[in-house]
Amino acid sequence: MQNRLILICFLFCLNLYAETKFTPGFTVAPTVTQKTAPSKQEENDIDELQKNSIQTKEAYKAINTINPVSTDFGKKSPSLASSQTDSANELLQSKWAQVVLTLASNENFKSAVLEMKANPKTSLLLQYQLVFLALFFILKFFLNKKTKTGFKRFSLWVVTTLVFWVGTLFVVPFVVWGNPYIKAIDAAIKTAWTTFH
Repeated sequence: MQNRLILICFLFCLNLYAETKFTPGFTVAPTVTQKTAPSKQEENDIDELQKNSIQTKEAYKAINTINPVSTDFGKKSPSLASSQTDSANELLQSKWAQVVLTLASNENFKSAVLEMKANPKTSLLLQYQLVFLALFFILKFFLNKKTKTGFKRFSLWVVTTLVFWVGTLFVVPFVVWGNPYIKAIDAAIKTAWTTFH
């Protein structure tokens, strides 16, 4: 098998060489070795790119000084304007950022996520979701055919939408991952509940 692969690669390279060597009108462009001095506009563009790169690095350093998960947390960053740190502080003080930071340090959540990641069925989740989606649409198609009035169609839409989201977000992942998924959802809900209330 390996010999066949080597032979195929060799024949492909030989064919490519023959096409470029013996094709009329095909020439290889000569390489240019002369360097011209950059124009004033090019120098200005290069300087601007370098300044932007330095500003971006400083902004990342500033964000890391106020990020409690970062190793640079608490260090001084004198090169920043107070408006930049204020906006970053405002972002980190938002309720959703607090939920994410609390979940990142929650041991139950981290262990559940690691169990789900180590589960051999994880690669099958997409296939299970697609099967569920196909069955859902087939069922919805047949139920839509049987309903005649507007109210029944609306109530069918409400019920099927609810079934779709519950199946997609809870049932199928529970079938794939089992109890670690319930632990992760439980930790996320408890964290969000304590943060918002």
